[in-house]
Amino acid sequence: MASSSSSSPLFLSISPQQKHEVQKKYNVFLSFRGEDTRNKFVSHLDSALSAKYISTFMDDHELQVGDEISPTLGQAIQNSKIWVIIFSENYASSTWCLNELVEILECKKRNEQSVVIPIFYEIDPSDVQKQKGSYKVAFVELEERFKDGMEKVHQWRAALTEASNLSGLNSTTFRLRRKKVLVVLDDVDSSIQLNVLVEGCCELAPGCRIIVTTRDKQVLRTVTDSIYQVKSLNVIESLELF
Repeated sequence: MASSSSSSPLFLSISPQQKHEVQKKYNVFLSFRGEDTRNKFVSHLDSALSAKYISTFMDDHELQVGDEISPTLGQAIQNSKIWVIIFSENYASSTWCLNELVEILECKKRNEQSVVIPIFYEIDPSDVQKQKGSYKVAFVELEERFKDGMEKVHQWRAALTEASNLSGLNSTTFRLRRKKVLVVLDDVDSSIQLNVLVEGCCELAPGCRIIVTTRDKQVLRTVTDSIYQVKSLNVIESLELF
């Protein structure tokens, strides 16, 4: 935007790429495994976005009876500004979801300014990144099913790893942000170890408490608000305890 004087008109320059972005049909495309999240997280997310007049695409809402699924879905992906991928326990067991993911990442490569947001719903991000847990089980079955077409399986694995490395949201972290919790770290013997353990404490809700027990007071010097030294038990108390 530029102007030559206070009385001059303002001009907004839009590149061809920006024009293409403006013409997108959907603000947000939701990629999810229906049986895990449709009537839980996804329905709430869709309602919240709709309340803010943000248009979303959910395949079970938008596709009409008789439509060809793949072409229609591909068009919806390409005609979305933002893609939200909701990883859940059974996401990788659906080739439909995996193919959606591959197509989304292909669209992102064609437009580096596009936005992909991964959400990890009741699952550890490392399970997605390294295909562990339920994702490992899913790929054992996929490798057996597509043993004559392993290139496709490798493509799905690479897509999961790539998407999980993007900046995203962890539903477990969000739940902790809204709750007051007591965290006890017992018998910590290294300041490095302690720093790693409390690294995420800034994500906790106000009023939370973290208690650390250690035999080495020096471990606590750099990260604690206060130190309490427990008094030794006398002989009688020791006998009662043991």
